[in-house]
Amino acid sequence: VLGGALCQYPEPPHGCSLGSCYPVTGDLLVGRAERLEASSTCGLRGPQPYCIVSHLQEEKKCFVCDSRRPYSALANPLSHRVENAVPAFAPHRRKAW
Repeated sequence: VLGGALCQYPEPPHGCSLGSCYPVTGDLLVGRAERLEASSTCGLRGPQPYCIVSHLQEEKKCFVCDSRRPYSALANPLSHRVENAVPAFAPHRRKAW
C-alpha cells in the first residue's frame, strides 16, 4: 500500500530537484536578427578609434573600427555593425561585436 501511495506523486521535471525549474533559454537572438538595431555604431562614416572603458585605469586599450562595409574576416575585420552581435554558425560562430 505504501508503494502505491508513492507512485501517485508526479516526478519533478528534469533538473528541478536540485535548483530552479526554468528551461534553458538558449540563444535569444535566433529568429530576431532582422529586428536587431543599434542606437550607435562606431565607424559608420569612416575609421574611428574606440577604447575599452574597463581597461583605462590599467593601460590604454584602444582600437579602430571601420563599419562602412559589413564584417569580413579578410576584407573588413574592423567592422562593428550590429549584425556581428548575432552569432553565425560555422565558420565564425564566435565573432565579437
